[in-house]
Amino acid sequence: MTRRVTVSLPDDVASRLEAEPNASAYVTQAVRDRMARERTAQLLAQHGFPITDEGRERARQRLTDARERMTHARWDQLREVGRKPAA
Repeated sequence: MTRRVTVSLPDDVASRLEAEPNASAYVTQAVRDRMARERTAQLLAQHGFPITDEGRERARQRLTDARERMTHARWDQLREVGRKPAA
């Protein structure tokens, strides 16, 4: 079953949707992805791992720092390890 829903969107979001061949499918997937993230956060919190804005920012910063430390040579090494069969 489906329902028609009317929403107001900022211009940039509306423009992006206009480029989609099936805007309804695009929005549906975006909302379902958001719902899945919310369920994951809720489950983590129920098990003692609350997700906070500060925690997200720390994680983003750690990822940014790690990316900045990576060199092309190190990426090549990691790709090579991934190609080798496990012993």
